[in-house]
Amino acid sequence: MLVDIRRNIQKVAATAIIGLLVLAFASWGIADYITGFTQVRVASVNGKNITDQAFANARQRQEQRYRSQLGDNYQAGMLDDPLMKMALVQELIDGQLRIEDAQANGYRVSPSELTRTITEIEVFQDENGFNRELYQDLLQRQGLSISRFEKDLADSLLTDQVRLGLSATTLVTDQEVEHLLKLQGEQRDIRFLVLPRESFAAQVDVSDEAINEFYTEHSDRFKTNEQVRIEYLELILDDFAAQVTVDQQEIERLYNEQKNEYLVPGQRRANHLLISVTDDADDAEQEAALRKISDLKNQLAEGADFAALAKEHSEDLGSARKGGDLGLFGRGIMDPEFEAAAFELPLNEVSDPVRSAFGYHLIQVTEIVPETLKPLAEVKDEISLRYRREQAEAAYFDATEALQETVYEQPDSLQPAADQFGLTIKQSSLFPRFGGEGITANSEVIEQAFSEDVRLSGQNSPVINIENSRSVVLRVVEHQPPATRPLAEVRDSIHEILLEEATTDAVKSRGEQLLEKLAQGENIDEELSGLSAEWQQREAVTRSQPGLPPALLAEIFRMPADSNNPVFQGLSLDQGDYVLYTTTRLYEEPLTATAEERQQLRLNLERLRGDIAYIGYLKHLRSEADIEIFPENMQ
Repeated sequence: MLVDIRRNIQKVAATAIIGLLVLAFASWGIADYITGFTQVRVASVNGKNITDQAFANARQRQEQRYRSQLGDNYQAGMLDDPLMKMALVQELIDGQLRIEDAQANGYRVSPSELTRTITEIEVFQDENGFNRELYQDLLQRQGLSISRFEKDLADSLLTDQVRLGLSATTLVTDQEVEHLLKLQGEQRDIRFLVLPRESFAAQVDVSDEAINEFYTEHSDRFKTNEQVRIEYLELILDDFAAQVTVDQQEIERLYNEQKNEYLVPGQRRANHLLISVTDDADDAEQEAALRKISDLKNQLAEGADFAALAKEHSEDLGSARKGGDLGLFGRGIMDPEFEAAAFELPLNEVSDPVRSAFGYHLIQVTEIVPETLKPLAEVKDEISLRYRREQAEAAYFDATEALQETVYEQPDSLQPAADQFGLTIKQSSLFPRFGGEGITANSEVIEQAFSEDVRLSGQNSPVINIENSRSVVLRVVEHQPPATRPLAEVRDSIHEILLEEATTDAVKSRGEQLLEKLAQGENIDEELSGLSAEWQQREAVTRSQPGLPPALLAEIFRMPADSNNPVFQGLSLDQGDYVLYTTTRLYEEPLTATAEERQQLRLNLERLRGDIAYIGYLKHLRSEADIEIFPENMQ
C-alpha cells in the first residue's frame, strides 16, 4: 500500500494544483477558503458567536458528567429539555464574558503555569509522575484533542484568577461571627400540617383537549435531535508502523543509546522530627528552635528511640503519629534542603539539624531503593513500536496529503480514495450534535459531520488529523433533521405532566383556602378529617433539623414567633405537597464555639460572600454586554 500511495502522490501536476487554488480563491474569496465551513450560532456575545458546535461540545461534556454521576440511573434524553438546553447556553455566555473581561483587565496564564497544572492532574500520572502517553490516550478516549483541552484549561485558569481575587477581598468581623453564632443557635417550637398531593390525585382529570393543546403549544419539547450517519476512511500510523521491520540488533542499539529513558529513579524512606519556625521569625525564636532540635539530636546520640521522640516532640502532626515516618519518596517531592540531606544520608544514620522552609528537621533514612535500569526484555516492545512509528511517519504523512488531494478532487464519494489507497469504507451509527461512541465522540469529527458543506451539500470533509497518529475523512450518508414526535408517541408523557400540574394546583388551592380560614381565626380540624392530614408539634427545632424539609425550615426561621397570636403561613414543597405552619416559641441561645470553630465559621462566611460577590460580578458583566440567544438553533 505504501508503494501505491507514493506513486499516486507524484501523479498530481503542480499546474493543476495552482489552477485549483486560483479557482477556489476567485470563487469564494480567500477569507472563506481559510475559515472553512459556516457554522450556526446559538448565541452572540458582544458580536462574538457561540456556535452550535460549541454548544454540542458543552452538551457532550454535561452528558458525560451525568453518566458518571448517575450511573445506572442515567436516562438518555435528559438534556433534551429546553430549560436544560438554555441553562447550557447561559453557562457558555457566562464563560465568554468572564474570558473577555479577564483578558481586558490584563490577566494571563503563562505556558509554564499551564504545563505545571496539567502535569499535576492525578489521572495523567503513573508511578513515575506525569505520563504524556497516558495524557494523550485519556483525552482521545474522551473525544478531545490536546489543543482543545489545553485551551479550555487555560481559559478556566484565567477566569479562576478573577474569582480568587474577588474572594480575597471579602472580610468578616468578630461581631458578624458572633451574630451568626446567635442565629445558628436559635431554636423554635413549631406547629404544622402537611396536605399530601397523593390525596388529591383522584380528584383531578386530564382531558384529551388539554393534552392536544399542550402538545400544540409546547411542540419544541417533543422534538427529536438532529442526527447524521457518516461513512469514513482512516489512515492509522500504527498500520504503517506494522509494515516496518526491526531486528534485534537495532533494538539493542536503541536501548543502549536511550538508557536514560529507562532508568527508574531511586527512592528513600525516612523518619523525620520537625521543630517548626518560620523564615520571618525573630532571632530569639530561631535560636530557641535550634536549641530544641539540637537537644533532641543529643538525646538520639545517647541512644533515645527516634520514633518515640518524634511522637512526643515533632510538630509535623501527620507523621508524628507514625513515629515520623514519611514513607517512600523520590526526588522533586520534598523541600529542596530536606531532599538534599535525605539523599546524602547513609542508611539508619541521623542527620544534623536541617533548616527548611518549615523549620528544623532531624532526618533518619530507614530504606534506600537504588536507581535501577529496566531490563531490555521489559522495554523491547516499547522500543520496537517507537522505532517503527518513527520510520513510518514520513510515509503516513505523505499518504495523508495524498488522501486530502483525492477526496478534494472527487468530493462526492469516498470510493475512489478507498480504491486508490486500499482502504475500507466504514460506517457509523446515527449520532446527534453532542456526539456518539467511538470515532463519533471526537469533537473534530462531530464538527465536520455537522458543517453545512458536509451535512447538507453531500461533500467529503477535509482530512481530520487526530493527535498526529490517525487521519480521518468522512461524508454524511444519512441526515435526520429535528422533527416533532407524533402525539401518539408522547401522549402518555403529556398526560403525566398535566396530571402532576393539576394535582399540585389542587393541593395548593385547598391549602390556601384553609390558610385563609386560619387567618380569620376559624377552626379547620373538621375539614382535615377527610384530607389525610393532622396537626403536628415539634419543640426546639434547629435550622438543620432532621426530618423536616430545608425549604420549610428556611421559612420557619424567617417568621415571627407568638404563642398568643400565632401567624400561619403556607408553602408548596418540591414534591407537590402543601404545608401550613406557625411558630409558637423562640429560644435565643448562641452556639458555643472554640477558637478553631470560630475561625472555620469566619472562613465559610468569607467564602459565601466571595460567591455572592462573584454572582454580582457576572450580573454586572451581563448588564454591560450585548447578548443575543437563538433557541431555534439549540439542537
